[in-house]
Amino acid sequence: PDIRPLVRTVKADWLTLDLDEFGWRGHFDLVFASMSPGVQDVKTLKKAIAASKQYVYLSRFAGPRSQPSLEVVWEHFNQKPYFNQSFDIIFPQNWLYAAGYRPAVHYVSWERLHRQPVEEAITEIKDMLEMRMDVNREVEKYIGTFIKSNQDAEGMFSERKGATAGMLLWHTQKKVMRRT
Repeated sequence: PDIRPLVRTVKADWLTLDLDEFGWRGHFDLVFASMSPGVQDVKTLKKAIAASKQYVYLSRFAGPRSQPSLEVVWEHFNQKPYFNQSFDIIFPQNWLYAAGYRPAVHYVSWERLHRQPVEEAITEIKDMLEMRMDVNREVEKYIGTFIKSNQDAEGMFSERKGATAGMLLWHTQKKVMRRT
């Protein structure tokens, strides 16, 4: 019997990957990109479409996310409201529509109480802010003071977080997709 693996693992950078070099142009039944930084602009969106024979699925955050502690620290040091810089689903949705695709669209919103040890909360906020601003000793001290002043008797920090995710599924031949 023919015993070939059904899955082949490839480690590559989607942004620089050459579809033709890998033999991937029109190769996959479904190209799936969920919360992936690899599909970040028109060029990489077109590449996902080019790699598919039939379908492409893309999900990303849609609209603002609620991260209260992060927002408090950001606003303290930047004197302006915090805003998310992620590649919102509305951009690819609008581009696809303008290009003649008619994706099935679905949105899911969630909110939850996020509870974690104080040190984890401090590290999480610091790591998130380092992507957008210089986190020096003054910022680290402020984060620590803020989190510790809001911890509970068990040394845990809690806050309500929330977001909405948008999901798009479309046919590469521009067929209308319907949710059933």
